[in-house]
Amino acid sequence: MKKLLITLLIAIITCFSLFAVSGLTINDATAIQKYLAGFSVENFNENTADYNKDGVINIHDVTAIQKELAENPDTIPKETEDIGDILMDN
Repeated sequence: MKKLLITLLIAIITCFSLFAVSGLTINDATAIQKYLAGFSVENFNENTADYNKDGVINIHDVTAIQKELAENPDTIPKETEDIGDILMDN
């Protein structure tokens, strides 16, 4: 149980850290959609692609990203970045 809680905490911190550093963009949702459609997404990070942290990468992660962007328009970077910036391993 302790190991699970530590893992969950690390995942949450990582998610927020990535959001703060690179900025979440609609391209992140697009990267997940491409992945789900079977397209190759270079350096795709499955851990951060599970954006809603339900243990499954699916359309619900895309929806969560879209809702996050819609609810926080001031946090959206002005410049468009490469597809899947938050999902890429650095």
